[in-house]
Amino acid sequence: MLSVQWQILCLFILCSNLSFAKDKLVSVITLEDNAPIVYTEQRTKGGINELLSPGQNSETLKGYGWDILRESYHKMGYTIHLSTAPWRRAIESVRAGKVDVLFPTGKNIARHQYFLYSKAAINTVSFVVYINKDSQIQWQNISSLQGLKVGLYRGYNYGDKWEQEADVIKINLDNISQGFKMLKNNRIDAFIGYEVAWNYVLRQMNMTTEFIALPKFGFTTEHVAVLKTNAEAIQLLTDFDNGKQKLIQSGQLKEINKKWHIDQ
Repeated sequence: MLSVQWQILCLFILCSNLSFAKDKLVSVITLEDNAPIVYTEQRTKGGINELLSPGQNSETLKGYGWDILRESYHKMGYTIHLSTAPWRRAIESVRAGKVDVLFPTGKNIARHQYFLYSKAAINTVSFVVYINKDSQIQWQNISSLQGLKVGLYRGYNYGDKWEQEADVIKINLDNISQGFKMLKNNRIDAFIGYEVAWNYVLRQMNMTTEFIALPKFGFTTEHVAVLKTNAEAIQLLTDFDNGKQKLIQSGQLKEINKKWHIDQ
C-alpha cells in the first residue's frame, strides 16, 4: 500500500497533467469546400466534430491548409477540437466566443476590427473573375464589372477594393459549383473567386474549358485568426507560428508542399 506521501505526490502529478492537457487544448473551426486547402470528399451532415490528440488526423477533413494547421499545433503539444460549418456561421462562432481559431482567414479592414492573425500564413490566394467565352466584358480592373451581376461565395474575402465597389450587383452564393452553373446559364455575368480553389472545382465538374479567367486583380495571404477579446489569443497565435517554424526546420513543410503540389 502506498504511503501517504506517495499518494499526495501521485495526486499532484495527476493534477499537473490534467492542467497541462487543459492548457494544451485549442478549438478550431473551418469549412468543408475549399479544396485543396481544406475540404471533405462529401459534405458531412451537421459538420465535423472531432477531438484529435497529437499524431491523430481527422477521419474526413483533408487539405494542404489542414495539414499545416494540424501539424503546427500538434508539434506544440496541442489537442485539437475540430469542427466545420459554412463560412459565415464559422466566423460567427468565433466572434461569439464559442471557438478559438478560425482558418484559413484572409485579411481585410473589416476583419482587423475584431481578429488577430498569426504572423505565419497558411497559404496565399489570388483573386480571379470568370466569364463566359462569349462575354462582352472589356476587362481593365474590377470597375469593369460596374452594373453587372457578379456571383460571389457568401462571406468570402476578395480584398478591400472589392468591398468598396458599390456599383456591382453582388449575388451571394452558397457554394462554388452553384456559381459556375449560374454563369454557364447566363444567370450571372461573372463569377469572382479564388484561383486555386475555383479551378479545382472546375476540374471536378469537367468544365475547365467552359470559361475564361480574367487577369488576377489581387491576392491575400490566409492565416490563423483568433478573436481579439480571447484571453488566450496571443498564446494561440504564437504557438501556431512556432509550430509552423518547427515544420520548416524539420523539412516537413516541404513534404506537405510536395504532397499537395503547392509551390509556396
